[in-house]
Amino acid sequence: PELTLARSAAAEYKPNKVVVSVDRLDYTKGLPERLKAFGRMLEKYPEWTGHVTYYLLATPSRENVDTYRHLKEQVDQ
Repeated sequence: PELTLARSAAAEYKPNKVVVSVDRLDYTKGLPERLKAFGRMLEKYPEWTGHVTYYLLATPSRENVDTYRHLKEQVDQ
């Protein structure tokens, strides 16, 4: 299923380059840091703005735990 979603994302955002990240929504995975790093990359290389898309697919886990709900809120922003 993840490969199908990745291909779908690539097709949807053509002709852009697509960076696909598939993971569990877990604080050990560094998802907020990945998003920030992508933003920093665009700041450092502004010529990529509008030409590359970051597609994050995070499968929810432990939705009833406050820490994970907070992480989801962070990533959703």
